[in-house]
Amino acid sequence: MSLPSLSIRRPVTTLMFYTGVVLLGVIAFRNLAVDFLPSIKIPKLTVQTSYPNVSPEEIENTVTQPLVVTADFYWGTNMDFAMLEVREKLDQMRASLPREAGRPTILRKVPQS
Repeated sequence: MSLPSLSIRRPVTTLMFYTGVVLLGVIAFRNLAVDFLPSIKIPKLTVQTSYPNVSPEEIENTVTQPLVVTADFYWGTNMDFAMLEVREKLDQMRASLPREAGRPTILRKVPQS
């Protein structure tokens, strides 16, 4: 028995089969998640420096303004080399910081790919 002859002899069964296929397609299409603007986490380095017993204004003027507190990088940047370069720049700027301020620490925030 061929498919065309079966479809002609049993039109209700054929109609129900194709209706079921279309219904499953509509359900699958509605549950399909499409994210046009996916959230992208940018690789970032944060510089943290301690300076105890000082007012916030003085910390801002003597520590925060001379240093870059956060640095965002392009996706795909080699963060090991970026961290090394930031460490070199911080070591060069260490002389411009107050002596009581602690050594700047670099915190690495790299998203999982």
